[in-house]
Formats: sequence, C-alpha cells, structure tokens
Amino acid sequence: MRQHGRFPLRLSVLVLLFLLPPLVTAQGKKGKKDSAAASRIQKKTYDFKDAGKEMEYALFVPSKYDKDKKTPLVIALHGLYSNPQQMLRYPKFTDLAEQHGFILLCSRQAVAQDKTEIPPRPKVEGMLRLNLRERKEDAGKVKVVNRAVQWKAGATAIIICDMWDDHYCKLAAQRVGVMAPTMNRIVSKAREHGVMIIHAPSGTVDVYKDTPYRRRMQEAKFAKPPVPLEGWCHLDPKREPPLPVDTSKCSCDDPVVGKAVRRFSKQHPGLDIIGYDGVSDSGQEIYNLLVQEGIDNIVLMGVHTNMCVLGRPFGIRQMVRLGKNVVLARDLTDAMYDPRQPPFVSHARGTEMVIEHIERYWCPSVLGVDLTTVLEGTADAK
Repeated sequence: MRQHGRFPLRLSVLVLLFLLPPLVTAQGKKGKKDSAAASRIQKKTYDFKDAGKEMEYALFVPSKYDKDKKTPLVIALHGLYSNPQQMLRYPKFTDLAEQHGFILLCSRQAVAQDKTEIPPRPKVEGMLRLNLRERKEDAGKVKVVNRAVQWKAGATAIIICDMWDDHYCKLAAQRVGVMAPTMNRIVSKAREHGVMIIHAPSGTVDVYKDTPYRRRMQEAKFAKPPVPLEGWCHLDPKREPPLPVDTSKCSCDDPVVGKAVRRFSKQHPGLDIIGYDGVSDSGQEIYNLLVQEGIDNIVLMGVHTNMCVLGRPFGIRQMVRLGKNVVLARDLTDAMYDPRQPPFVSHARGTEMVIEHIERYWCPSVLGVDLTTVLEGTADAK
C-alpha cells in the first residue's frame, strides 16, 4: 500500500476482515464527542495496481498518537456492503481506537479488474426547463419564490438516494413501494433525454459488483474535490436552524415500532437499473463521475428527506458545498417522521415542512415532471 498522509507511522498491524454487513440506522445528532472524533479522521486513497484503480480508505488517528513511538494499526477490510466512512461510524469503533491508542484504517477489499470495456456515455443535446420553488426572506417574512431555469440534460444527473427494498419501519417501506413506480417512469423519461442516472442504495452496492453499472462508477477517473467529502453531513448550525420535525425519540410512524435493524438488501426492484446508469454510495466515486462526465446539475430524489437525502456524502448538503447546482424532487421524496412527536402534524405535513426547510436553507425544489421533457428544438445535433 502506498501511504498518503501527514503521519510517519511506526506500526504493528492487526487485520480484521468483516464478512457480515452491520446493522446501521440513520444518523442522529452530532455531539461534541462526534465532532472531536471526526477531526481526527483522514480520508485517503491508494493505488491498487492489481485491481487497476484508486481505492478509498480512511484513517482514524487517536489523540495520543506520538510519531516517535510504535503505534498499533488495525486494518478493517469489508468484503460486502460498507464503505470506509460507514465503517468508521460502526458503534464504538473509533471509541475503542481512542481508548486503546491504536490507529484504525478502514477500506474495502478489491478484486482484479474486469478488462471488459465500459462504453462511454453519449453526450447529447437537449435543454430541460425546471420550474424552481424556493423560499426567501423579505421584510422579515418568508415568501415562496418561483423561477424557471434551463439545464443541459447531458450535464445533469439524478441521484436516487436509499430507495431500498425494505425497511424496519413498515409504513416507510410501504411509502417507498408506492413511490417507486412513479419515480421509475420519471427517471426513464429523463434517461431517454440524456440525463445521467446514479442509483445510491447505501450499504448494498456490492450486490451490483459484477455489473457494468457498478464498474462505471468505480472506474471513473479520480478527481480531487474542492472541499472535504464528509462521511456524513450533519446539520450545519452556521447555515440552518434545527429541522422542523423532531426524530430524537422516534422517527418511525408505525403504531408499534419494531427494532431498528437492517431489513434491506438492495434497491427497490421497481426501479430499473439499465443503460448508462451507475451504482454507488461513495461520495468520492460519485464526484469522480460528475467531473469526468462534465455534470454540474444535480437532482436528488429518494428517502429519507430529513436524514439521508440531506446527510449522505452524495446528498444535498455535500453537493451544495461542492458547488453543484442542486434541486430536490419534492414529489419524489419522503421523510422519516412520527406524528406522535413534535410538531404533532401529519406525516405528509411533516415531509412538507422538511422540504420547506430545504427550500429556504439549501436548495430549490422541482416537480418530477420537469425532468421528463426537453424544450422543443434543443435536442437536435449541432
């Protein structure tokens, strides 16, 4: 492994091989302890020549690290679902590294490269007309502002966030099932007009490891982002107030809430993965592809609006920080919210309130139908 980093490490090594996916849930509030731990995480890459690609890895360096002393190194390799950032968020993982003074390195395993060529995506003409809705403060009042913009279809990507095949919250899973056919129809039309489709069913992408959709993302040329790619983009108090719905005690609206355990294994089968689509849950891989393909326009859709759609390393907060033009498809998303919690509104209204928060503090929203057509006369070859 080629090291990229600040620390000259004198190390003894213990390797851990993870064979089972973790039972992870959506991220909660970020406390001081989490912030301190995050400050000691380094995101890096190394050149895996046998696999023919740059591989991500992440280092957690304990606060007591001394470059002049030998330090144990624990290498955690995951053969299935998790990426390095997700692995570092396993319960107590970094706590143990801090407590016992070892450096923690998390990475995925890789296999030898499939030499079959992945055909490049055609760059076609065509302009989408998006009707944006956002919220602006005017004279002490927040007003809805509508405006129209035109985006090149070929410079636009739809990122489908965490539309899994199941969920511990049965009502949440049911709403995904209802949403999936409509989303599939809209995404299919957008694909026909040259929009790039990126499927991001977090924690399950290795199910697609032998497909051209997964390889398209893995083989995109590495691009250095202008700002750090976070494993999770928490609420930003410098930019936004707390979210309008309270999920601190419970986020599931089932009458009897079951255990918050992993029940998903792949993306919902109602969503087609086809053509020049890509599959990834890696912020770095997705950024690589966006740069490679010249994509500056991002449409986020999927679940859950107040959690993963905002917080994932490919979500709204991260894409805005990367300088992309970002919109939320407001009719193709759903929040995790229990009406038995503040502000004690219906689930539908809770989702609307989160969308309104995003429209005011992060990015405009659009309706999915805006992605289904291009302006007449703009699709002809020049």
